[in-house]
Amino acid sequence: MKRRIHILSASVACALIPSYVMALDPVSRTGRPTTLDTTLGAPALTGNVRGGDSEPYLGTNVFTIDHFKVWDVDDVPVSLTVTLKDQFDPPALPAASFNLDLIDHFSNAVDKNGGGILDPNAHLVWYRIENPQKQPARTLRIENQFGNKQYLIIRTARYLLVPAEKVGGGGAPGPLDHYKCYDVTRALPVNATVSLVDQFNTENVTVRKATWFCNPVDKNGEGIINVEDHLVFYDIVPQTPFSTSITAVDQFGSHPLNVTGSLYLGVPSKKFEVDVPAVSAWGLATLLVLVLVAATIALRRRTALA
Repeated sequence: MKRRIHILSASVACALIPSYVMALDPVSRTGRPTTLDTTLGAPALTGNVRGGDSEPYLGTNVFTIDHFKVWDVDDVPVSLTVTLKDQFDPPALPAASFNLDLIDHFSNAVDKNGGGILDPNAHLVWYRIENPQKQPARTLRIENQFGNKQYLIIRTARYLLVPAEKVGGGGAPGPLDHYKCYDVTRALPVNATVSLVDQFNTENVTVRKATWFCNPVDKNGEGIINVEDHLVFYDIVPQTPFSTSITAVDQFGSHPLNVTGSLYLGVPSKKFEVDVPAVSAWGLATLLVLVLVAATIALRRRTALA
């Protein structure tokens, strides 16, 4: 009888523990899309790009911003302070102050798969945030040309993207927002091959995981042009070495930049925040009890076999 009880307890623990763990993290540690256990009061959260779990992009979204190709550049130290406020900041609170200490990337509009370029003068200079803004993890559902069910977990704001003109180009960019970029801590790879043509080169690349999610942001009280369009930046391979020198001009001044190679592809995207309920104190206590029960059973079995 005791053996049956032990086996039943272990079975219950093994069945429930994964559900609690998945409720804590909507993207599983195996990298596969996860369904949260609805019996515990958490909504189902399934799907991601590719791999049979995605819904194809239906093309219903209309974007007013370009795709962008991101290039690594030699570090350029700066010392700037700005105020930033985006969709994740509480509306009642004033804009937070940030220090910018470095320029290390540069973006230009890119033609992806022959789709054309809206504004060939659109460029973005990447300023690193010296005092990163740590926030609670957020789960987002993204819609873009790579699928309607891309789930990202984001956390810390690390970059400010500033519209810029490239000297020797066609002039200043048209209306273009500033962007506040958050690191993506969990995402599945897209694994799509695309052709990219920009002012520097032409290449075929494979698009991997999302690395940065970027909100349009109000910098220094200047407002936001388009609150609906976001940018998701994906790793691309190969990251092609490339060497050229350019000068970018933005609101902060003129910046000579040495381009060294390609890094990311930025894709216009729509964003939907997913409400993943927090696990209650009771749920965490239950999880702890189940873990202890399972450990006790395992120890007793090992002792009995010794």
